[in-house]
Amino acid sequence: MKLRYWMIWGITMAVLAACEQPEATSSTPQLNISATNLTTNAPLAFHDNCLDSVSKGENIVFQIEIRSPYNPLLDFQIQYDTTLSQVALEDEYELNSAIASQGEGIIRFADDIYHATVSFQYLIKEAGVSPQLTFIIRTQNEDGGVSSLTKSITTPAIPEPEPPTELDLWIDSTFCYPYNIKVTYKQQAGTEEYDEETLPPHEDLVQPFLKAVLKIWGKPYMETSGKGNEFLQEYAFRELKLVGNGGRYNSLVSLGIAEGGYKMTLYTVNDFNFEAGASQNDLQVLFQSMHHEFGHVLRQRKNIDAPFGFDDYVANWASYTDAQALEKGFLSAYSMASSLEDFSEILSHYICRTPAEWEELLAPLNVPEGHEKHDQYEESKRKINEKQQVVSLYMQNAWNINIDDLRAAVTQGIDEAANGNLD
Repeated sequence: MKLRYWMIWGITMAVLAACEQPEATSSTPQLNISATNLTTNAPLAFHDNCLDSVSKGENIVFQIEIRSPYNPLLDFQIQYDTTLSQVALEDEYELNSAIASQGEGIIRFADDIYHATVSFQYLIKEAGVSPQLTFIIRTQNEDGGVSSLTKSITTPAIPEPEPPTELDLWIDSTFCYPYNIKVTYKQQAGTEEYDEETLPPHEDLVQPFLKAVLKIWGKPYMETSGKGNEFLQEYAFRELKLVGNGGRYNSLVSLGIAEGGYKMTLYTVNDFNFEAGASQNDLQVLFQSMHHEFGHVLRQRKNIDAPFGFDDYVANWASYTDAQALEKGFLSAYSMASSLEDFSEILSHYICRTPAEWEELLAPLNVPEGHEKHDQYEESKRKINEKQQVVSLYMQNAWNINIDDLRAAVTQGIDEAANGNLD
């Protein structure tokens, strides 16, 4: 039998009930509510009868479990305040008339029902409203009277986003549409992007910074892979988040981090004012971090076939200096953490330095024969060069990228960006 439930959209299951009376622990009816965001397939939490915030266009599924230990259930009603009329729609659904019947927005239970589950969903149609739902259960007392239990919850909706600015439109046309990369730079309280410890970038610095990202990271990969835009469309992270100040990682300042191959976060955007002039060294350090993180993304897309490293990694890498790490055959202390970090450090240090700068990085290991550490340093150079060769082969075999061509494009991008050429 099809019945109409006013103002509730898409009721998926009306009532599941057990006809025998359960073992009683309390004479008070019990109402347990759970909710799921059907749009994201994620459970929603309640805090002081207030549901997690939801966005316009999202579907919320409620499941209400009702238990009446002593007295049979009479009916169940959902009431809405006026704002909820903005978020609910009218629809039809099937209801098992042997268990319950319905009319005027009330589900009426059959005789001797002590336990029932009601499921329904509604669509958030408007942003910025906080609709309240009130659930009312009525039970039949032994003396013929009626008892009721009322519970209300609030479902705050995230405010309507501001209309796109010229910067937003530029980002869409420059990153989102051609490369399938979403860029976020705003922080709004109550959203997943909000973080009290980070600062948003100054908006006037965002566009020049993103031009530098394309010049020093995106275009070199597109050009040397021979795949053009398709390379970033297929293999890049899907979201790039910009943060104004530095991040934190293991009590250290972080310049960038990749999350699951899906999201890249770059920090310290506010340190780069290209109109006033950007330091070539600062650009090299920042984009070395970005290329390091992208090295992880590449390996998640296509893992390396050959063994990497020499099984000499340490858990207390943070207690070493970069100079001490170099003496042991690592380019930095962080590369001592694992073969994964070592790989990305080799890749990022190599492609962000000219051949002369690479030799300068390894120069402390060049000591004359007879020096007390000559043999140790020669072994360290051998390890670094051997690991660099493995990285080069990986880039060629997995991505059809000549690492020296990639290096030339990256270092040229750093040099031009430092001189104000972001095109």
